[in-house]
Amino acid sequence: MLYVIGDSHQHAFEGNPLFTLRGIGGATAYNLKNEHSTSNSNKKLFEIVNSIDKQKDTIILVVGETDCRIHIYYQYKKQQEKIGLLKLVLYTVLSYGEVMKQLKRMGVKFVICGIPPAGWEPNLNHYPYYATPELHAHIYYEFNALLKTYCLSYGYPYLDIYSKTVGPDGHIKPEYAEDQVHLNLKAQPLLIEMLKEEGIL
Repeated sequence: MLYVIGDSHQHAFEGNPLFTLRGIGGATAYNLKNEHSTSNSNKKLFEIVNSIDKQKDTIILVVGETDCRIHIYYQYKKQQEKIGLLKLVLYTVLSYGEVMKQLKRMGVKFVICGIPPAGWEPNLNHYPYYATPELHAHIYYEFNALLKTYCLSYGYPYLDIYSKTVGPDGHIKPEYAEDQVHLNLKAQPLLIEMLKEEGIL
């Protein structure tokens, strides 16, 4: 069984009997290790992990897009730009990595799915700080690059959906866009092919 666990970006895996989707709400990569986060994403994740067959099942983790669209730039401005954007991206990946290490220690088979390229969603929730489209594209690129490097350095399987769906402007290619944020189901064959390359399927 392949369990896809994460936020709304699970959508690209929908409608296929190969995958069982388990949402954990508004999870972020940075706070996924936090047992007391307001989203309870850590608790939800490990409730699912503890219910699967660790010998037979594999989980695919899908988180990080919300960090790139909202939180990384928000923290950058909130802290008066004293910590660079790239360093904040790195902190996010390293925090996410703590969860990966915990899963490894537990003997859980897992795959990390990169996030899609930046979309075009405006500041719908009226955050006091919200990056420009160009800066969003930069943040998403750096996050995926660092996440991929991190996973490869530890031998964790990684699905690089970003490089297969990014346009020349650093945003989602229109043919892969479900809306202003999410990938559509045309991305699914790309994900399946990568899972086959990793020997997961």
